[in-house]
Amino acid sequence: MENIAVVGIANLFPGSQAPDQFWQQLLEQQDCRSKATAVQMGVDPAKYTGNKGDTDKFYCIHGGYISDFNFDASGYQLDSSYLTGLDDLN
Repeated sequence: MENIAVVGIANLFPGSQAPDQFWQQLLEQQDCRSKATAVQMGVDPAKYTGNKGDTDKFYCIHGGYISDFNFDASGYQLDSSYLTGLDDLN
């Protein structure tokens, strides 16, 4: 495992529900990355998987994907319909 720098802690991390859990995973050198799925990518990842340097392909389908997250758009100083329309949050 290579060294990483953790710049912020008020974020979402794969496999963690809270900062303390994230830190414990780091201390235990757990790798919480997962393989991309067709649902996450919007297409079958195998269709675009290639080798490093290939044009219009990606060579790494493992990442720190966040799952089971429900965004609450209320409580911000922006219209909640605007916020929910920015990205596929569900």
